[in-house]
Amino acid sequence: MGAQASVSKGLIIRNPIEAAIRLSRQMTTQEMAGDSPAEREITAGMLSRIDRIKSGLLPIERGLLQAIRSRKSAAEKKAKQLKSLNKLGQYALFSLEPLTWRNKQGFPRLAVFSLKSPNSEFAVVDSRDWDSRRRWRQKVDPKLPRDVLKCYKDVLQNLSAIAKKTKKTARGSARNSRCSSHQT
Repeated sequence: MGAQASVSKGLIIRNPIEAAIRLSRQMTTQEMAGDSPAEREITAGMLSRIDRIKSGLLPIERGLLQAIRSRKSAAEKKAKQLKSLNKLGQYALFSLEPLTWRNKQGFPRLAVFSLKSPNSEFAVVDSRDWDSRRRWRQKVDPKLPRDVLKCYKDVLQNLSAIAKKTKKTARGSARNSRCSSHQT
């Protein structure tokens, strides 16, 4: 909630995407685990030591060549990972807080979409067991990571209450940038 103080309520209502972007920030070095100048220097030093050892091998020590190549490959991979992590600092780290913003009806102001589908749906679906007992199953599409799904827990609870009250499936969906909610 503390981060929301820097974003006005009016902006959240008018343009939630812009408000969410304003809450983003640059990654810190601690968040880019292992990406420190010291570690990069150590890795670079290890690569140069491996090259020196390799060039200074005696003919009888050629049996160690495979182990040296393996160590060098691991050190090169580590150097490449560190270089990639260094590039991560140029990207914004988004807060999950905007995913908790709701409209007057209690539905999300921002929905998560996947690359595979332009739809986002939350539903509580009615199904019957073999003994004709009603079962309520929650459905979220696209499949969301646990931390993101926690942001929508209240939406699923509201849909569950609606579904149990009306004894019908309840859905909240967003398609093609238009939010809609309906019951079937």
